[in-house]
Amino acid sequence: MNCVWKCTSWNHFLYSQKQTESPFQNLTTIRMEKCGKIKYLFSPLMAKLLFNLNTIDISECDGIEEVVSNRDDDGVETMAAASTSSGTNPTFFPHLDSLSLSCLSKLKLIHHEFGRGNVISNISIHENFKSYEVNGVSWSLCQYPRKITISECNALSIVIPYNAAGKLEKLQKLKITRCQSLREIFEIEGVSDNCCHGGTDVDDESGDIVTTPRLANMILLELPKLTILRINECDLLKHVFTSSTLKSLKQLEELTVENCKAMKVIVKEDDLKENGEHTTSEVVVFPRLKSLTLIGLPNVEGFFLGMNEFQWPQLDKVKISGCPQMMVFTSGHSTTPKLNSMHTRLGRHSLECGLNFQFTNASNEAQFHNSSICSTPDMIKLLQYPWSFSNLVEVDTKLYSQSLESRIFFPQNELHKLQNLEKLNITAPEYQYDWIVEEVYEVPEETNDYMNETQSVVIFPKLLEVTLKNLKSVKHICKSNRRIVLNFPYLTKVFINNCPLLGNVFTSCMVGSLSQLQELHISQCKNMKVIVKQVEEDFDTRAKEVVVFPFLKSVTLLSLENLKGFYLGLEAFMWPSLDTLDIKDCPQITVFTSGQSTTPELKVIDTTFGLCYATEDPTSFIKTKQQEGWQF
Repeated sequence: MNCVWKCTSWNHFLYSQKQTESPFQNLTTIRMEKCGKIKYLFSPLMAKLLFNLNTIDISECDGIEEVVSNRDDDGVETMAAASTSSGTNPTFFPHLDSLSLSCLSKLKLIHHEFGRGNVISNISIHENFKSYEVNGVSWSLCQYPRKITISECNALSIVIPYNAAGKLEKLQKLKITRCQSLREIFEIEGVSDNCCHGGTDVDDESGDIVTTPRLANMILLELPKLTILRINECDLLKHVFTSSTLKSLKQLEELTVENCKAMKVIVKEDDLKENGEHTTSEVVVFPRLKSLTLIGLPNVEGFFLGMNEFQWPQLDKVKISGCPQMMVFTSGHSTTPKLNSMHTRLGRHSLECGLNFQFTNASNEAQFHNSSICSTPDMIKLLQYPWSFSNLVEVDTKLYSQSLESRIFFPQNELHKLQNLEKLNITAPEYQYDWIVEEVYEVPEETNDYMNETQSVVIFPKLLEVTLKNLKSVKHICKSNRRIVLNFPYLTKVFINNCPLLGNVFTSCMVGSLSQLQELHISQCKNMKVIVKQVEEDFDTRAKEVVVFPFLKSVTLLSLENLKGFYLGLEAFMWPSLDTLDIKDCPQITVFTSGQSTTPELKVIDTTFGLCYATEDPTSFIKTKQQEGWQF
């Protein structure tokens, strides 16, 4: 099939019969998929017949070059003549709600426009543009939908053409993904009746580069109903809006721009005045914007570099990650009364200064580059901003799929800054193997003369939860070192899964600080030998002590094929609140603790061979069951 419908005499069919109803008056939905030879969907003259069209969905049609094309019309002047004789303007697609275009490798235009792909003169450009006017009003398919979704259309250079950009009164949602040739979303420079300035390079059908005039007059782009705008992986796109558009964005609630390599600013400042001065600074208000996401924009320098003041009364969710060139958010003042935190590649940071920041201490960059804190440029840049480790509240790496290229997650010199950290969730994608993090908290190797060194205690006063998942390279949460001790006085939950090189969770130096621990879950760590590693060599001294976990209620040990025991030192353990103990697929376990364990609330133990009454302490239970021939 090479066309959907075709009529060789549109003039006769549409107008000579003086039809009062369209033969397609009940058609509301057009879906076209995997039709490889069709080059366009319909012509402009079909628009009059598709009065009730609601949805257009085209996907995986490798031959599609245009959605609307005039190549099949007898002559577009027929439409203008007909409407003139009737004394009324035609209404195109008044009910069109959704336009979806995906995986169309040859799509260059959504609607055939003047001068696209042809070497033509100024006069022919103007005439071609006029041919899409009815009684002086031009039209384009893009001006009607409430929702437009475009993905993987790599030949498309412009989404909203000039003759539709000023008429987007219905558009509410616009989503654009993986359009590698996209240079403009909204084309605001178009036809001039008098003059043309500059030139624009385009590809003609032969593949040669030709030049058509760049047309001088500008339109005022307004988007009064736009609520959601998402752009992802459009590498040639340099900006999203111009500053003159900002006043119309009264309904915008979500703005997301991700992975656009050429993006310089989100909002481009309008051209200078004729005398070379900037336009007058004004207050810009985004009354409804709640969510702003800027991720993977390596060349973006700021949201807006003009001197306008910005007000964001509803903004409460901001993510900025992978924007190493961003030195300011806005050059002018920004007011964000509801914004209490900001998300970065690491997680969530408290943000007392809102978005009104400007980085000026350039000397820090050389310091970080020359230090051994970390080796990743993204991490180095991260330390420069107001959202650094000192106001880090929640680490949540699962939000981002990028690899972590630093061997150490928290460098030693930064540990004392983590005073506000409440949650630590380091999760790598399950099948991603390029995370090379080996150590969560950097603690240097212990030296032989540690007895002569002063002990340093690093306290994490607010840390409540720790989750480590799918970390294929992590060997240590922190190394054993009697000179540097990490304390977690309010830690309540620890969940570790699928960290195959991790040998232990805690050291005996730090267990005394785990007074608030309530839940411990360790699973699928095949190199795990003990949960708590013994540091001290003087067993007799430590054996006199009693380790108490006053609030620990649940311990789960699953699929730990080399686990010998929870702790192999001689200290006695008290577990006054422990009522849940699971030990499954731990074939090498011989004891729970080598010293005495007291578990008054533990009634049953869940094992590989089922639920068992706990009539003995956990160590005695393990030995008894192994003597009976049961396998853990």
